[in-house]
Amino acid sequence: MDDITYGTAPYKSEDYCTILKMRDEIMRRPIGLTLSEKDVADDDISEHVWLRAGDEIKATVKLVPEGEGVVRLRMVAVSPESQGLGLGRLVILYCEEYAASRGYSRIVFDARLSVEGFYLKLGYKTTGGVYESVGIPHVFMTKDI
Repeated sequence: MDDITYGTAPYKSEDYCTILKMRDEIMRRPIGLTLSEKDVADDDISEHVWLRAGDEIKATVKLVPEGEGVVRLRMVAVSPESQGLGLGRLVILYCEEYAASRGYSRIVFDARLSVEGFYLKLGYKTTGGVYESVGIPHVFMTKDI
């Protein structure tokens, strides 16, 4: 694989389309998400974090400030051809370091139940029970960084 690079940029509407396409490919079917006016508007407070191999985005996350010291991971995605290569782990670890450098002390997010074990291995904790979102079981997870 080509050299891996990381980066961040203000979240823009075109990022959402890239992330949505990757998430659809991961699930091997559209997952029922629709674009709302908020989704396609440029967002001045969120950041798009990406991992590239060569010129292609291979993993991506949206970081959304949630309040003092708290940031939410949204739309975590790894391209299908890159799954199983550890790129998801790399982009999450990069997000943790980046968020800590920006003054955040806690990361929160909603994870599909099917990937809960992955996040538990990275030190995240499940809080609350299982709930359905667009027909997919999810859990709320958190980690102090």
